[in-house]
Amino acid sequence: MGIDHLLSINIKSTSPLPYQYFLYVGVVKPLKNLEKLIQIYDQFLKQSPNKKIKLVIIGKAQSNYKNSLLQLINLLKQEQNIIFKDVVTDAEL
Repeated sequence: MGIDHLLSINIKSTSPLPYQYFLYVGVVKPLKNLEKLIQIYDQFLKQSPNKKIKLVIIGKAQSNYKNSLLQLINLLKQEQNIIFKDVVTDAEL
């Protein structure tokens, strides 16, 4: 299980965000195992230090779970690279 290589696709973006990013959209709860996503993202950045790609997590979060994710993000020192958004419209996506 995993990704053997990264596929690069050149797509013109209409994103309002001024950076490249990985995007998770869904409910933010323990069943989704976002701890693992955050840990893998952290490993990706450490193995690819020249990559300036952020992780954007969009979804309604259970407050206790979000707090535990924020603690993990602080522990990994990724506060500047991981962004939480509670709700966005379909147009914003």
